[in-house]
Amino acid sequence: MAVVVRCQRLGRKNRPFFRVVAADERAKSDGRVVEIIGTYDPIAKDDKRLTINVERAQYWVSVGAILTETCQSLLKESGVVLRVKKRRVRTRPAGKKGLGGTKRKPARFKKEVGRLKRAAAKAAAAAAASNPAASNPAAASNPNASEPAKS
Repeated sequence: MAVVVRCQRLGRKNRPFFRVVAADERAKSDGRVVEIIGTYDPIAKDDKRLTINVERAQYWVSVGAILTETCQSLLKESGVVLRVKKRRVRTRPAGKKGLGGTKRKPARFKKEVGRLKRAAAKAAAAAAASNPAASNPAAASNPNASEPAKS
């Protein structure tokens, strides 16, 4: 079960109010929730605009809950420490400009080249069998000869 931290819209028409909830990702956006983490009122004054249980929000982030963009900015605003994605640092080998040696061609490329070579050889063999004059120049110079000319 993947947990998502997202906003659940409440309130009436033209008067939005949101709950910040932890929910199963398969649940409807207004459906069953695992836990209510806080509230967000975009119209209210600054002091009551955002209330988040920071401890519970930090717990859900630590266990790997997926955050929507909106909830990510709201949690950041309330002081929750979000996990930082570690970026892989690539170092260049000494004396090389690229990020590491030559690229290998994928196996499917090698298979494709082999298949094309076999097909070309098969086509050449079929052409030689259907037109013996092309494969034997002596027969080409004497089309009436049933046997190849001997020199």
